[in-house]
Amino acid sequence: MTAYSPLRYQVNNKIEVSDLEKKIFDRLLGTLSKFGLQTQLRVAGGWVRDKLLGKECNDIDIALDNMMGSQFVDKVREYLCNRRRCARSLCNRKSEEYAENSNSHIPTKQSFGTAEEDAYRRDLTINSLFYNINTDTIEDFTKRGISYLKSGNIVTHLPPKETLLDDPLRVLRAIRFGARFEFILDEDLKGAVACDEICDQTLFRTVFSLPPELEPPIADGCERLCITYLHTAWKLIQLLRESTFTDEQKMIALYTALFLPLRNTTYGDKKAKQIPIMNWIIRFLLRELKEDLFKSVENTIVVKLGLERVWEVRQLVNGKQVMKELEVKGGPLVKEWLEKAMAWQLAHPSGTAQECIDWLKQSNSKMASNSTL
Repeated sequence: MTAYSPLRYQVNNKIEVSDLEKKIFDRLLGTLSKFGLQTQLRVAGGWVRDKLLGKECNDIDIALDNMMGSQFVDKVREYLCNRRRCARSLCNRKSEEYAENSNSHIPTKQSFGTAEEDAYRRDLTINSLFYNINTDTIEDFTKRGISYLKSGNIVTHLPPKETLLDDPLRVLRAIRFGARFEFILDEDLKGAVACDEICDQTLFRTVFSLPPELEPPIADGCERLCITYLHTAWKLIQLLRESTFTDEQKMIALYTALFLPLRNTTYGDKKAKQIPIMNWIIRFLLRELKEDLFKSVENTIVVKLGLERVWEVRQLVNGKQVMKELEVKGGPLVKEWLEKAMAWQLAHPSGTAQECIDWLKQSNSKMASNSTL
């Protein structure tokens, strides 16, 4: 395994909980106190990771020591009486056993496990951290969670191949976290992802949810061919020097290479019309990207321009004023000037009604002058 620098990312030494999170945790601790429950409450996984990186997270998963989540939820309900339950998810830490010689990922037996067992059961070191609500402390039972968080590396606790075969979708989680945080995938993990056993898990179909009826049917090994083309395209980009291409050009080239083996594949729609499978895949990608795209637009446009509650803005000028000041009759023309007035108002949030009217008059005069030339 590669040695990593521990200083790539700034990681908080203590978790700062918000007022809402403190209220949630106080309610849970109050439940323990009222019913004399001897259990440790721990927030697990992603919330701890994000908080240590200084990011907000609304997904609070509570791990319990020695009772089922459903039992604790009943106690919380009783404690809160008619109040709404606050916690997002409550689960008991568990130790799992699987049937021998079985490919099933459904455990045959579950029992209560220790916090350390739970930590090692998780997919990646950066997701194995706990925040102990009882003691207000961060717990790193594997002794590697915080160090790899600081170095920015995606590493598995157990041998990577064993971890991925236990749940092949962990391949996608590892890649997603790497892209999200700009972390580096461990070399052993990369090797495991490329091994035959993992490639045979048909993750390609799982990711893109391809329709069942394809013409011609996708041949065995097509997934490997797609990956080979993708790898070749990436090597070619590096050979020609990455700076030669823009990020958009590189993305288009890699997507084109990835789906090149499917260029002649079609599927039938409800009207029995044959449509290129790429249409299906692109629609899928757009659905997946839509949420992130909306968040990006909200941050770059709405928030930065101060338009968070723009629908509550009262228009400074009404239709009657437009008709009077610009001497126009009702109809589409009034609507057009009202839209211009609102655009001016949003661009000048401190402007007055009279200033808006003056601007409308000035704009109207310019338009009249131009029309006579």
